[in-house]
Amino acid sequence: MSDSPTLIDSIRAKLAELESITPALRRDQDLDVPPTAALGRDWEPGQWLEPPLHPNELSAIENSLASPLPEDFRSVVGELANGMIGPGDGVRPLVMRSILSTSQRLRRRWSIETPLFPDYTRSYDRSIKRCGDGALVVSELRSATVYVLILTGEERGSIWYDDSANSGVVAPVLTDESGHLIEVAHMDWSRGEPLLRQFELMASEGRRASFGSWYLNWLDKMIAAARARAT
Repeated sequence: MSDSPTLIDSIRAKLAELESITPALRRDQDLDVPPTAALGRDWEPGQWLEPPLHPNELSAIENSLASPLPEDFRSVVGELANGMIGPGDGVRPLVMRSILSTSQRLRRRWSIETPLFPDYTRSYDRSIKRCGDGALVVSELRSATVYVLILTGEERGSIWYDDSANSGVVAPVLTDESGHLIEVAHMDWSRGEPLLRQFELMASEGRRASFGSWYLNWLDKMIAAARARAT
């Protein structure tokens, strides 16, 4: 039996560490974090975790999706919290009514495997129209800028940044060899075409962030920012 911590253990430990530094997190706190890690609402003590899903609720949601949720996300919503503190307005809870109203689209195959940057060609337009297929919104950073968890296709289980309604960019969240996130939204696009090609090359190597790695990295950013503010 492995002594390594589970995802749930790691999240709990990091949340406890963050709470020991700052029991409340508010939008107007001066925290040095990237825009994609910023808070979109205030989080008071006792509000950081919603109750987990009952097993019957989880089964009903997966039945409506016609497939299990990705394992790491499933363990979080079933064992830890169905909705919790996170970037933007937080990690969204799964609500059966919303799942049912979008289940047909959520069941479709996610067919995008490479980053999409707006060039307004026909192929780009066709891909953008399909970017909601098989994608569950897990966090909204600001109006129509979201992180999605891919439920179907070759990208199943990975987190993507979807800003199709604003900048037109849709791209996977990547990880480097050390497990740190590489996000298209953090890159200096003043470097232009070479940087775009560099990101596309990294994406082609398949180093995708799962829900668990994405969320743990967010917690690390918040802990570092909270410690810096406290000193």
